[in-house]
Amino acid sequence: MPARFPGGRGAARMAIAGLALSLLALAALAMASNLVMQRATSGVGRLNQISDEWGQVFQSLNAEQDAMRDYLRAGSDVGRKPLASVIGAGEPSLLWLATHADADDRQAVTVVLPAYRSYGATLHRMIELGDGEASAEVQLQAAQADLAEQALRKQITAQMDRTRLETTAFLEAAETQNNRLRTASLVMIVLVLLPLGLSAAVLVGYQRRIERQAEASRYQALHDPLTGLANRLLLHEQTDRAVREAARHDDRIALLLIDLNRFKEVNDTLGHAVGDLLLQRVAERLKTAVRDSDTAARLGGDEFAVLLPRLSTTGDALLVARRIADAFAEPIVLDDGQVLRSHGSIGISIYPADAADASQLLQHADIAMYAAKRAGLGPTIYTAALDEEPATL
Repeated sequence: MPARFPGGRGAARMAIAGLALSLLALAALAMASNLVMQRATSGVGRLNQISDEWGQVFQSLNAEQDAMRDYLRAGSDVGRKPLASVIGAGEPSLLWLATHADADDRQAVTVVLPAYRSYGATLHRMIELGDGEASAEVQLQAAQADLAEQALRKQITAQMDRTRLETTAFLEAAETQNNRLRTASLVMIVLVLLPLGLSAAVLVGYQRRIERQAEASRYQALHDPLTGLANRLLLHEQTDRAVREAARHDDRIALLLIDLNRFKEVNDTLGHAVGDLLLQRVAERLKTAVRDSDTAARLGGDEFAVLLPRLSTTGDALLVARRIADAFAEPIVLDDGQVLRSHGSIGISIYPADAADASQLLQHADIAMYAAKRAGLGPTIYTAALDEEPATL
């Protein structure tokens, strides 16, 4: 006998049953997607916080080292208070990491925190001895502080690099999960289209939502929330990519590191709200001073960076740096009529002339920036002579 197919009522029931199953599957997919996105957002936030805290320790170490150099130059009466005020500034971040970070970071803190406190004790002994660079004992303590600072800098940099790699791996895992969800969404679309076309429209909308959430999560992970500029992680990715392309095409690239001068004074006298507004205005000027193909980034605190790919000459980088310096020097008028003035110390490193890889490019730009900051210079291009400059201060 020929097979008998269900009538209209049976077909309707089958369609309703299929729709119900499709909606149940859609609900399960929605719950799974929300859980994945919540975990991704929470994980990215935690890793960003850990990265920021290590960055704060790194910046505090820079501030202590600069204050020590100023103390050695100026003598005890002039340099004592600035040095004393920054000693131990990174300890709150280390204590936060000791209680809130993951096991690897907590283990690192058990090594870094005692060394950091010992470094601070050495600086305190320098202050107690007095006489600035005239005292041989002060110079001995300064030499010990230099050795301790170098060891701490290596340890902290290693933790920052580890956190960056962990964040990259986390984002890749999240992207894999998102890809699986996208695949599941496409399968569901096919299944829903069989009982009812309306279900397909629902799923398409939901798939777009998943993609928007994934894109938003990735954007948040790679951009500074205050200024909207690229963050340290995105700058590292773009620099690595630019170095590879420059090596392949025999091009030049430049990295500019910019440190706002007297930003702490604005924060302390006018408050953090005004300080944040100043950073936002500076970021806007930075974006207008560079090309669309360049990467402007905020590394944390009052430190910014610009990656310049495909340069014709080294002089092009210097022209951009001067344009940025001029833009920063323009008065900033706040909504309440207050006028702020900001100036930046700019260090420049060129690949391949000054660096063999992205890490060295960043390191040499950092050296040039602090040389410009210490000497009150304009934009400064890295040279090998700057490597020895701190030892002569």
